[in-house]
Amino acid sequence: MIIENLDNNKLFIVYLLINILKEKNIRGYLVGGAVRDLILGEKVRDIDIGLEEDPKIIIPYIENHLISFTYHEKFNTSTLHFKNGESIDLIRCRKEKYLNNGGLPIVQPSNIRDDLFRRDFTINAMAIDLLNGEIIDYHFGKEDLVNKRLKKIHENSYLEDPTRIFRAVKYAMRYGLEISDEDEIIQCIQNGAIDTLSVDRIVKEILMILEEDTWTEALCYLNELNIFKVNKEVLGKPNTLESYDNILLRILNLFYSLEREEDKSILINNSIIPKEIKKGMGRYLYEKDIVEKLQLQNNNYNIYNILEKSTYIERVILLWNKKLKYKIINFEKNLNNSKILDENFIKSIKGKSGREINEIVKNIKKASLCTGIKGGNLKWL
Repeated sequence: MIIENLDNNKLFIVYLLINILKEKNIRGYLVGGAVRDLILGEKVRDIDIGLEEDPKIIIPYIENHLISFTYHEKFNTSTLHFKNGESIDLIRCRKEKYLNNGGLPIVQPSNIRDDLFRRDFTINAMAIDLLNGEIIDYHFGKEDLVNKRLKKIHENSYLEDPTRIFRAVKYAMRYGLEISDEDEIIQCIQNGAIDTLSVDRIVKEILMILEEDTWTEALCYLNELNIFKVNKEVLGKPNTLESYDNILLRILNLFYSLEREEDKSILINNSIIPKEIKKGMGRYLYEKDIVEKLQLQNNNYNIYNILEKSTYIERVILLWNKKLKYKIINFEKNLNNSKILDENFIKSIKGKSGREINEIVKNIKKASLCTGIKGGNLKWL
């Protein structure tokens, strides 16, 4: 069986479930992306098992292999965390009905045929019957993989759930596929399909794209679709403060690359991105005078005073501005050198008032920052 190509930990879990399914005479299937990746010979990221029964029937028989699990009553799904480090989702096969475009569907328990029909693309709508090892492919997903094309499954798919537009781009870039439905996607976007989504749902899809190795290519494709506008010259440009291995830098780079303020505001006004990241982006967007002030300064001391109260996130963003790049780098280098005096030593000088001491600190800091000379103990004081 093709499932033999799973790594050992995943394979252990799948065979554990197969034995239970056979014993209890329950229909179960490996579904979705895992089947796609097995056919392609790619590393399987996630394991989803579709059952034609409620997953809570299965859980008692595998509890001794689990660290923990969560069960979602509304959808009859469960996420299982195993002691061998793997996590899988048990999903009740279901059919879906959308009452409003862009909204969440109403679900109803059903069989594997309906479950595969509700999925986004033909390449994700395949299953492996765990009882006999057969591949179930009602929508010719395997053929589309061979022919390098990405196709929707049913009519109005992108209108019903416009997040599929983001996923189409993600999969197309990841696997080098041509999007067969591009004209329909463009028409949906022009008709305002994206506007039916909540900000949080948009941001979730963007973050999943940013986790891809092909994140810059995907963002450029979204740019061509006019979902948002990005400056391609800045997108993916190196940043000396952080690495793109950190997805937070990718978020900040996208933010800086976006050319429309309304697009930038989406990354600020959501409940998904960490607060400190949103705060830094917000200060950059809405307190623009810092850029103007920095552009006018060539004096390290004045630059230091402007940036002293900035956040690290702001400085990471500012670093992509080529006019400010070396000013930000110098500030980061001078950050430690700014504490050049032993203040207890200065205060110990007899006959000096607080105002005089402050003036001394100011002048020495200014001299140090502008010349690069460190103050040390400054015994000549």
